[in-house]
Amino acid sequence: VGIHATSEGIQLTFTDALEATTAQDAKSYAVATWGLKRTENYGSPRINEKTLQVKSARLLPDGKTVALEIPGLRPTWCMEIKCSLRGADGSPINRQIQNTVHSLK
Repeated sequence: VGIHATSEGIQLTFTDALEATTAQDAKSYAVATWGLKRTENYGSPRINEKTLQVKSARLLPDGKTVALEIPGLRPTWCMEIKCSLRGADGSPINRQIQNTVHSLK
């Protein structure tokens, strides 16, 4: 899955075409962000964990890219996007994507 972040939200690009109903249902997505405490030890518990609202989801004309409108999106070290969709052929597509948002364009 390719990811592109803007001030309006996130665009996810899948390798295969998506079924429009699930792709355009904001409830098909869950987004969380958190930080980590930097220490000499590896890792830390999550700090400042937040659930972000997906206000809307729009399937773009290529049939593979979904634009998620996420109010208040900011750069973050840790983000997780969970999605439960269907491919254009009806097959289930369940993904858990972890990423960092360095900047918004």
